[in-house]
This record gives sequence, C-alpha cells and structure tokens, in this order.
Amino acid sequence: MLGSLDTRCLPTWRVFVCLIVIASALGWLRPDSFPRFENDAAPRASLAMQSALESRLPRGARVQMLDSDSGAFLAMARAGMRQATPHIQWFSLLFAKDSGRREFLAAPEANPPAAILLTNDQWPKGQGFEAADNWPRFVALLTSHYDLNLAGHEDHILWRFYLRRAPESNPQIR
Repeated sequence: MLGSLDTRCLPTWRVFVCLIVIASALGWLRPDSFPRFENDAAPRASLAMQSALESRLPRGARVQMLDSDSGAFLAMARAGMRQATPHIQWFSLLFAKDSGRREFLAAPEANPPAAILLTNDQWPKGQGFEAADNWPRFVALLTSHYDLNLAGHEDHILWRFYLRRAPESNPQIR
C-alpha cells in the first residue's frame, strides 16, 4: 500500500536510516519547524551592537554592558571585549541597596571603561531606559565621561552605545 515507503521487508537498521532521512528532509523543507537565527531579534541586534563595538574600540577593550537578554553580552563577547564590572544585568542594580549601587558606580568612576552599552531590556521592569535615565549618579557618570555615539534598534530591542571621551589635557599655566 505504501509502495516504496513499505519498510516491512527491510532489515531494522535500514528502517532506522530511512526514518532519519525522511525526518531530516521534512525538517529541512519546513523552515518554521526549527528556530532560525534570522527570525530572532536578539541575535540580529547583537550583530549590530558587535559592529558598533568593533568599529570603535580595539579588541580587549573594557566595556560596561547592562542588558538582560537582548544580545549586548553576546556582542561584547564576540567583539573580544571585557566586562568592566561583574554587573551585566539591571536586575542586581534595581534591587540593590544604595551601598550596592555605590559600589557599582565606584568601579567605572575610578577606572572608566572605554564604552558603556545599554539595552532597553531592564528586567524585571518593562522595556525602556528608565533604570538609567532616572538614576542621577549614573546619568552624571555618563554625561561627565561619555558621549552617546550610536543608538540602534532591532524590532523591540533598543540600544545605546556611549563612547568614552578623550581625557581633556590640562592647560599649561603661563
């Protein structure tokens, strides 16, 4: 009845080979059956952020990245950059006491990273940049040492790339 798909007369090992080939062919021909890289916003956003990092900073540069799951950490790792502090997500900073937030800010104030990369993924808050924009000391750090160099978006993922300004030279006294 099944014609060429009748496997009753085949040895068991050949039946398994046939089933694997059929399943592979069906999976290959049906693109929505498996998640694909191009259908996911985070990897696409990550590629754009990686490009921003690589085009503006040398490999091995220190970067402060704050993201939850929108590709910034992946971008930093693929670009060969180093995280400036142990904080990679907003979560620990949103629920930290003032002492924890002060400790976080002490590191980039003492040794500013080459760049700061933020995404609008500030879990457990909703998407946006309120965690950064409504934190006066963080805003002061950004405005005193950094320029917003690039911003981007991929579907629902927005990101901001702040590049450290060149240190101002001290004017010579005459």
